[in-house]
This record gives sequence, C-alpha cells and structure tokens, in this order.
Amino acid sequence: MVEPSEKPTLICTIWTEKSYNPDSFKAQMRSIWKIKKKFEIQSVGQNLFMIVFDLEEDLETIMEGQPWLFRKSLVIFDRLTKPVERSQIRLVSSPFWIKIGPCLPEFDKKDLLHAIGVTFGGVLRSEVNVVKPADKDRIREDPPFSLALKAELNLIGKECLKFNAIGKKLQ
Repeated sequence: MVEPSEKPTLICTIWTEKSYNPDSFKAQMRSIWKIKKKFEIQSVGQNLFMIVFDLEEDLETIMEGQPWLFRKSLVIFDRLTKPVERSQIRLVSSPFWIKIGPCLPEFDKKDLLHAIGVTFGGVLRSEVNVVKPADKDRIREDPPFSLALKAELNLIGKECLKFNAIGKKLQ
C-alpha cells in the first residue's frame, strides 16, 4: 500500500527497461528542479517513487514542466491523493509539447487540433501565434505562424517503449 503524505504528493516511474541507480535518479531530479521549497523523494517499490513537496505550487510547477527525462527515458507522474495498492497504480500517460510550424495563416487549426487529439489521446492546451489579416499576403513565402500543443500520449504496451527511440530520431 502506498499512502500519500499530508503534504502535496506525486507518484512516479521511469519508462525504461534499463537498470539504473535510484539514488542517481533522486540526485538528478534535485539538481534540475528549480522550486521554492524542499521536496523529498522516497522509493516505494521497484521503479516507483513518491515525491512529497512542502508547497502545492512546487508540485504544480513540476507537473506543468512535463515531460521530464532521466537518462533519455520518460518520467511519468501522477498526483497521489489517497492510499492505493501498488498493483493498482497505472502510470501510462504523460503530457508533452508539439510545435508545428511555420504554417500558412489559413491553415485550419481546429482540424489540426482534432487530428492530434485523436492520435495522441487529447490536446490539453494550445498556444497559437496569430497573424493579422493585413499581413497575410505579405507572409505567404515565409509564414511566421506556428502552433504549440500540449498533448497527452497514452503509453500502453511494450511497443510504446519505442517512444524513446522515436524521440531521439525527431531531435
């Protein structure tokens, strides 16, 4: 049984089949997370960690900053609000940003949002650089329009462990 603290708490796992040193994971997260107050990382199972924050704001900062990587492997988080059996913990999705652009101003943003949402499991937030109508003709050759989407990828099954390899090719 994994029981949350009275303080803001996350549960997380590293999406990898490779072995790693849990102390190395804890040290890396402490070094890269820039938050206001302290936090504690506890091992609560094999490849399962509970992270307790002093401030709710710090937990939100970490969740908003996703995706987080450890040794090129995705770290998957979820909020822990009530006691849960380890066997019932399902960490299978993680939000990430997609930047699409440059695009022509008349590009249909709603269709794109729908296509990405259907493919990846949902669009959580979008940010669009809007082009003024007067500038549309001037920018046809080098469109400045871009679209950033925060989507959520459902990682279910072994085939999704290939996500790391796909991510490397895209970079």
